[in-house]
Amino acid sequence: MREDRRTTSHDATEVSRLRALLAVGKHVTYAHTVGPSPEFTFVSDNLTERFAIRSQELYDDASRWWNAVHEDDRDRLRAENAALRPGPAVTSEYRVWGPAATWQWIADERRVLDDAGTGSAEIAGAWTEVADTRRDADTSPGPDEFLRYVAESIPTAIAFVDSDQRYRFCNRAYAEWFGRTTEDVRGASVREVLGEERYRWAQPHIEGALHGRHTNLEGESPYAGLGPRTLRITYGPHVAAGGAVQGYFVVLTDLTALQQAQDDLRASEARLQAIVDTAADAIVTATEDGTMESFNAAAEDMFGMQARDAIGRNVTSLMPDGELKPHRDQIARYVRTGESRIIGSGREVVGRKADGSEFPLHLSLSDVALPDGRRFTAIMRDMTEQVRQTK
Repeated sequence: MREDRRTTSHDATEVSRLRALLAVGKHVTYAHTVGPSPEFTFVSDNLTERFAIRSQELYDDASRWWNAVHEDDRDRLRAENAALRPGPAVTSEYRVWGPAATWQWIADERRVLDDAGTGSAEIAGAWTEVADTRRDADTSPGPDEFLRYVAESIPTAIAFVDSDQRYRFCNRAYAEWFGRTTEDVRGASVREVLGEERYRWAQPHIEGALHGRHTNLEGESPYAGLGPRTLRITYGPHVAAGGAVQGYFVVLTDLTALQQAQDDLRASEARLQAIVDTAADAIVTATEDGTMESFNAAAEDMFGMQARDAIGRNVTSLMPDGELKPHRDQIARYVRTGESRIIGSGREVVGRKADGSEFPLHLSLSDVALPDGRRFTAIMRDMTEQVRQTK
């Protein structure tokens, strides 16, 4: 009896040791039953690393592997497996969807094991990644390696999800959004990674992508370890040559900093506008050609003109005819040479109201160079009362 226990313990240890040895090799070893609906009876633990599929997924549903095989190779592979008989190993090459979100060629070396004791048979074999013979044999990185490097280097979060809504690829940035590693995400279901609440938030867009539609989702959503964020999520279907949707790509962009910057800018503009609108002096801004872009409340009172009527007109509409030529000549000289007696200093000029009446005013003119052109700011004060008191 003790010998039986020792034998059982020894067998279990040997099995564990064998599984560990198989998991560190370059090959993914497997076994499945023979028949129209095969079931996997063994898959080595390095499956996830090589093909972003978990072993338990194949035990639960063998079709997960067939769905990963390129649609142009599936019928050929099924036919070859159906024709297998006990004897020498057979090797086939075909394409499967790899963890880098690209098709990769593998060699599948397998043979039929006939169990004479039970009358059942299994196919046992090994999947090994092989180089694409269409590539040049040089030392430069291939396109898959280059794309993988780029994907892992950029801050944008990207992933590929198959038609069963399981992650086949994600970069480091994507995994970190969920407080996970890339190994945790690859092979997991979308619902598992996102969580029930976030999955319901994204589900209509996911289903849209799986039906071949490009969709965008923008809004706030809390993510593990990073707090509430403003996100833009783009979903794009992956459509095979035959027209079937085999999954979708997802690109997650963090808009939080941009949104905050826009909010800060709007707040700053609102504060500045409030200051300008409550200023006692008239403040008008104009482009280099004199087109007015802003017209504060004091300017409305001073010239008897609403801002909506003034903006878009030329500043010369605020001047009497006698002031037009001197003003244009001085601005042109300043733009041409950078020299002017009117920029940065105050002077007394004559203004013209909307009703055509003229009045004395004090004008201070300044300018600023912006990427889209020079802007002039005029600060004006009505001098009518002061002039009357000096007479």
